[in-house]
Amino acid sequence: MLLTSVACGAIVLGVFSHLGYFIHGEHHIQAPLVLRTYSLFLVFGFCIELFGQNGHLYEAQITTCFISGAYGIGLFGSMLSYRAFFHSLRAFPGPFMARTSKLWNVLRIVRSTNFALMEEMHDTYGDFVRTGKYIASSQCTASWKLLCLGPST
Repeated sequence: MLLTSVACGAIVLGVFSHLGYFIHGEHHIQAPLVLRTYSLFLVFGFCIELFGQNGHLYEAQITTCFISGAYGIGLFGSMLSYRAFFHSLRAFPGPFMARTSKLWNVLRIVRSTNFALMEEMHDTYGDFVRTGKYIASSQCTASWKLLCLGPST
């Protein structure tokens, strides 16, 4: 019972981590710092569990992994659902996996070139295509003129 409530708390903490911190700005540059901080909390949590389990190493490892996994489910579940259904680019057509990650593009261009993939996507989805979590592509000349030159007066 206690472990279930702690896991639910970890899931909620993962969601709040995304909504309170990771959703604001680009954090890929800070990935080493985030990973070190997460590792520090993981070791700290393991030590607390180890002393709480009266020195039973296996139980402390299992509990720490369970709580860490619950946090990851909350964090990444929140990220994926936000990118897929609530992001400002959600109205642009494109492959569903493109909404959540750029990994789908990397896997697709292993056997192809990126320009051929983009041409295929524009043939399928039209002038505007969502090609990544924060990226939309356009082949419409008028849109490029609008972006580069601004609205004409």
